[in-house]
Amino acid sequence: MHYEASVSARERELEEFRNRAQAYVKSVEEEIQKDRTTIDSLKQQLVEREAGALAAPTFGFTQHMPSGNAPVEAQKTQTAIIRAAAREILEQEGRPMSRAEIKTKIEERGIVIESTDVAELIRAALKRGRGFRHISGVGYELTREA
Repeated sequence: MHYEASVSARERELEEFRNRAQAYVKSVEEEIQKDRTTIDSLKQQLVEREAGALAAPTFGFTQHMPSGNAPVEAQKTQTAIIRAAAREILEQEGRPMSRAEIKTKIEERGIVIESTDVAELIRAALKRGRGFRHISGVGYELTREA
């Protein structure tokens, strides 16, 4: 009986391993698909750039800013995109907002920022950008320069 219980335990262990392996394979496949989509997008942007359609590559982040402002496609850097989005968000909200709130609103607009620390990138972009003022413990607001 002990041997039979041991074999049953090993079979359960094997089944659990198979399930974890399948979950891992699925997650890797999804990551690969995302990477392939990014590669395809970058290739297309390079083709368009060579044809003169784009001023600069967009470094693999999604661009979407529904507004009357200049199109995001014309922006050259993530920093410029962050500043344009933050400016529009702060104008619409009409109040100071924290980095986390700004980050959430940017993401809601479909803008994906490629960074290991998005909040820090937002902080740096707004700190160095004209038209933004940081209020300690509150967040960022637009200045008259905006």
